Amino acid sequence: MSEPEPARGLRRGTELLLEAVALMAAAERDGDYSVADRAAALLRQALAITPEGAPQRLHHLSALGRVYRDQFRHLGRRAALQAAIDAHRGSLASTPPGDPQRAFRLFNLATVLSDRYELLDDVAALDESIRLLDEAVLADAGGAPLPVPARINLGQRLRDRWHRRGDPTDLDRAVEVLAAAADPGAALMYAMVITERYTERRTPADLDAAIEANRAAVAVAGSLPKDLADLADLARIGLAALLGQRYEDSHAPADLDGAIFAYRTAVDAAAGADRAGLRRALGGLLASRYELHRHRGDLTESLRLLRTAVAATDEPVTRALLLRDLGHVLHRHHTGLLGLDTLRECHDLLAEAERLLPAGHPERPHLLRDLGEARRELADAAGEPELLEPAVATLRAAVAAAADSPLLPQSLSNLGVALQALFAHTQDLATLTEAVAVLRRALEAAPPGHPDRLLVLTNYGAALNRRVDLAVEGMTDATPKAGGPARIGADGHPPPPELERDAQTAVTLLREAAELARHEADEERAPVVHILALALLLRHQLTGDLADVDESVDLLRDVRAALPPFPPDGHRLYIDALAPTATLPEGSSWPRLWWCPTGLLTLLPLHAAAPMEGRDGVLDRVVPSYTASLRALRRARDAAPAGGGPITSALVVGMPRTPGLADLPAVAREEGVVRRYLPQVTSLTGPAATPQAVLAALPRQPVVHLCCHGTQRLDAPTEGRLVLSGGPLQVRDLWRPAGTAAALAVLSACETVRGGAALADEALTLGTAFQLAGFRHVIGALWSISDALAAQLSAEFYARLAVPGGIDPERAAPALHHAVRRLRAVLPGRPDLWAGYVHIGP
Repeated sequence: MSEPEPARGLRRGTELLLEAVALMAAAERDGDYSVADRAAALLRQALAITPEGAPQRLHHLSALGRVYRDQFRHLGRRAALQAAIDAHRGSLASTPPGDPQRAFRLFNLATVLSDRYELLDDVAALDESIRLLDEAVLADAGGAPLPVPARINLGQRLRDRWHRRGDPTDLDRAVEVLAAAADPGAALMYAMVITERYTERRTPADLDAAIEANRAAVAVAGSLPKDLADLADLARIGLAALLGQRYEDSHAPADLDGAIFAYRTAVDAAAGADRAGLRRALGGLLASRYELHRHRGDLTESLRLLRTAVAATDEPVTRALLLRDLGHVLHRHHTGLLGLDTLRECHDLLAEAERLLPAGHPERPHLLRDLGEARRELADAAGEPELLEPAVATLRAAVAAAADSPLLPQSLSNLGVALQALFAHTQDLATLTEAVAVLRRALEAAPPGHPDRLLVLTNYGAALNRRVDLAVEGMTDATPKAGGPARIGADGHPPPPELERDAQTAVTLLREAAELARHEADEERAPVVHILALALLLRHQLTGDLADVDESVDLLRDVRAALPPFPPDGHRLYIDALAPTATLPEGSSWPRLWWCPTGLLTLLPLHAAAPMEGRDGVLDRVVPSYTASLRALRRARDAAPAGGGPITSALVVGMPRTPGLADLPAVAREEGVVRRYLPQVTSLTGPAATPQAVLAALPRQPVVHLCCHGTQRLDAPTEGRLVLSGGPLQVRDLWRPAGTAAALAVLSACETVRGGAALADEALTLGTAFQLAGFRHVIGALWSISDALAAQLSAEFYARLAVPGGIDPERAAPALHHAVRRLRAVLPGRPDLWAGYVHIGP
């Protein structure tokens, strides 16, 4: 019995379908899609012999649509895409709701419509694709695993439409759809969209979700096909970046460690230009971890990565950013690396970055801030004040670039500090006035709660301290009267209102700063409290209110009480390293120790430190000296005499009587001591000791011995002055050309090396001012010394300097050390009489 024609056509159509499917399976396996034409012909033939209305036609149409799509994708035939759309649309049109195949056919048509959107930017095709995929996700696929790929495609297309239109509901739907798809491919796409939503909205919940999503995506990356490898790399980078962001927000060390591990993995997996950016991020995080734990390996690896990235990058903007980051790390840690050399390298790197980075780049404010700060610090560390003007100019540019940036308060604060440094060099009061105005702007830009408010409050308060101290210094007598310390207002002339306002404002600002430091940055509290204590003391000088002195003392006691307990023999940890035995053999050279005090420590005789029970102390272990800074010490050493015989000449300047000041009856005795050891002495005493006479006699003299009253400008060492007959002699007038003889200055009976209030970070005194004026060695006093004892100590001092034919000033430090120890032996319980004299120099 012959087979009916319709049945034969259905059977033959099925055979043709199976043959076409086999051809396309081989094409997918072998990558040879040239057989797609044969498969399409077979399916068209199957459609031709399959009766209308037969359900098999829908299978043939779906298969033909897939073949047409392969022709489009693999053979580049754009016309085949529309044919695929038509075939899938025809198949779906004949598939009623509830049919188990409807979900698949919805998915197929949505897929080719997505192709059309990507090819032609057809927004209507995108909208229809999303509508069809929404229905496919909800449709019953008869137990087949369709919903997962449908969810992945739907999430991707919703993301596309969000990028195009910015409708947040599309992004939320994408997150929702992909979160519910339990599939490795979906995990990658979900990680991408939840990361984008966090970037858009910055909510902590999305950050946590994005981290977990990227972590899950990285975990399944090894099981993914090669065509998803790029997404896996993005997940690694995303995980690293997100952990780094959460560390910035919460400062959880585990997040920092996780970010570093993730970036290392990403660097290993990346290639080419991508590595530069990853190395930059990893280098920055390693530097952060070094600041947290101080593990040297982290800093070393950070610098290696950043240097490698710089060396491998020529593109100007990328290179500029890498140079900026490398310079930033070197700047923050130069003191622990190669010091001044590292600071110079940092400056050069940042200067190159500034030339490369275009105006308007969002990183430019940070770059200009770092470059300006590097120039300011280099000016100080290298003794190159000519860098201060460029530093100020750069920081002005940083302020302009940060006008609408959160960086503005910090940029203004840095500019204010640089202007103060410039003022210290130029003594131009307009510069100090501008510094105060700039810091006032910084405070206005950093309202309560701003992260930079503590920095701004501290710097603004310190600037006001400096301005108050300048005014007080200018309005106060050079030397205290017998009735007590001179004080503005004590003679019936009240201080100007603006001066009182500055003093009050400084105290108010610094009180707030101290409270902020107590709650937010306890490690910053001690320096802030010291500056507050100075502000209170300055206000006391204006008002005479002893409550300010009491509060200052209480504050400093509280800070001291909060410090870790110091071992009873703690000083031995340092002194023993220099001199392991307290008793040196006769004729042995004592070890040397230089003190470089700051802040209130400049008021203390550190060289006289010893245990309370009277055992050996610093003077029993080392020969102590002082220096205002390492730079000043280096300069003094560089000025070493070329050699030759003993010094034979000196200038003695003495004022036995000075109107309004205490008499100095031992001037003649001290002059006699000098004449005993130097055969050629020029003497200017009493009325003969005029500023003009001293200046005329000084250039030819390698030694000067001064027995007179003096006062110091702690904020401006070159304006320190000696009280002579007919008027003061300023230290800056003593400067002499390089190469002239300036071996020793002995400043007797004056408060010549006592620190002060305005400059809490370096000891700038009359003694150090003489060193700046060219004298290699300076002997001075921390406080007023008994006139008779000063003469006795001078005799001991010069006796130790004596050599055949004159004196050797290079023996100044051990000579003073010997003289002070001799005086201590006579008056062991009176350090106020023997501990005041100090040596400044090499």
